[in-house]
Amino acid sequence: MQAIIHIKNKRTFTLPLGYNYLLSSAIYSLLSLEPELSAYIHDKGFEAGTGRHKLFTFSQLKGDYHIQGKELVVTGDLNFEVRSISDRLMNVLKDSAFQRGTIRLGNNVLEIRMIEVYDRHLFEPQVTVRTLSPIAAAVSFDGRTIYYSPADEQFESVLANNLANKFYAVYEQPSPSSFEVKLLNKPQKIVTRVKGIWVTAYHARLLLTAHPQAMDLLYNTGLGTKNSQGFGMFEPI
Repeated sequence: MQAIIHIKNKRTFTLPLGYNYLLSSAIYSLLSLEPELSAYIHDKGFEAGTGRHKLFTFSQLKGDYHIQGKELVVTGDLNFEVRSISDRLMNVLKDSAFQRGTIRLGNNVLEIRMIEVYDRHLFEPQVTVRTLSPIAAAVSFDGRTIYYSPADEQFESVLANNLANKFYAVYEQPSPSSFEVKLLNKPQKIVTRVKGIWVTAYHARLLLTAHPQAMDLLYNTGLGTKNSQGFGMFEPI
């Protein structure tokens, strides 16, 4: 399920370029309409393999703004998209947005003008996509985190392993068939500071091959790692 949250704004204010944490906090605040669900998603998540998966993702902000130095200068309306494989999570988000009528981005309390809710699926075996938020492909060992580019050989295996874990977390069975990624253009490197940690991710166009059920899961939860921090959302071209 997907939701596009439209924010009404008539003044000028600034956000840091690395605003992912502010958007993530806004989403969890909306989910707090149902405290048990919010706490479960935030503190635990769905376990599979060696990781815990929140099973939602969100896009970057769209709307009236420009970049000035290390800040985003917002001058008008904004919107962003949230997706999840969990209908319960998305319904709580929708109901909370309607009931509250406002959303907080940092120190700014803004009016929610409208929320569009969709139930789109992507049951396709092969899709050409472009990123709506950059893809992070992170692997941690020996106290270090390595981020792979779509041009690296390891990129596909990191995404495949992440998909397998998420698929098992949702369906409690192994992900069917193989998963392949083909890079179609030169990736754009994006480095973002999230809660004091630098995250390296990439915008790119990709050709994805997967079982239709797995493809739909990716569409609603994101490609790669750190999806719930605002990475890995894509759309078919």
